[in-house]
Amino acid sequence: MSDKEINPDNETPSWEGADKEQQTALNQPRSRRASRGWWVSRWMRTLGQIFDATRLTAGRALAQERRVLDMQVQLGLVTAQVQADSQESKPYRVQITFAAYSDAQWDRVMQLLGERAIYAAQLMNDELPEEIEGVFRAAGVSLFPSTLQELGATCTCSDWANTCPHRAAVCYRLGEWFDRDPFMLFALRGRTRSEIIAALRAHRASQAVGTNAQADERAIQGSASDPQLLPADPEQFWQLAEELYNMEIQVAPPATKGALLEILDRLPSLQDVGTRRKLDAVYRQVSRRALATAGADEEPHVPDTSADADTGA
Repeated sequence: MSDKEINPDNETPSWEGADKEQQTALNQPRSRRASRGWWVSRWMRTLGQIFDATRLTAGRALAQERRVLDMQVQLGLVTAQVQADSQESKPYRVQITFAAYSDAQWDRVMQLLGERAIYAAQLMNDELPEEIEGVFRAAGVSLFPSTLQELGATCTCSDWANTCPHRAAVCYRLGEWFDRDPFMLFALRGRTRSEIIAALRAHRASQAVGTNAQADERAIQGSASDPQLLPADPEQFWQLAEELYNMEIQVAPPATKGALLEILDRLPSLQDVGTRRKLDAVYRQVSRRALATAGADEEPHVPDTSADADTGA
């Protein structure tokens, strides 16, 4: 077995453009990771559309038998060698080229992703939002290819069909790399993880600056168009306006059980049962204390958001 042969349990994947965090993720054994991401299953479905069943099955077998050697990934390019038969035979050279997006297309994608804070949070946590395909379509591009021509796959074998099992084997192994680092999907379209994260942060920061600037402008316009003079009598300074005396404030338990956790439910960190149970307990205590401070109804009317209550324990 070649010392450069790819092994999903102990391989050290090599690709240009990987930053330190990405290389750490690539070197991490799959056994230490959670179940594979949806994007891997989506990639495998893509292969089922591109390759015929016979060649895809043969390619999967080659990949599982560790016949894919020296696989390397660069921006927009994947190269590898496939040992088709025995170790004595000369391996076939496979090259797969992805079409990179233009700067204008990437700017549009980043703008759409940056408009939703949950997308930025998931990407910064190395997770791909399941809605991300729709975001790319809205930007006029496709994250996953639909034909082999989009991949520009070539092989030195004599198989007349473009969908030879050697290309399929490399694509199949590439899916395992996607499992370790979903940002490799973006890199094959022309942008690295660090570039994606930097663009998202810049977009979110510009949104915050723009919001603050608009608020300041409204405050300036309001103070200039509707000046409020201080009362001449100092005693009146501490008196409330008449409409404030008639304002009623009611404090009651939240109408929706565990509303905040439901809103944040898609965050990967909340999928852990232990973490969710702890947060449930904290929110329950905060609700109880808030009601007690406000002099509202006590515990019997506070929704129980504990994990045990949900499970009926």
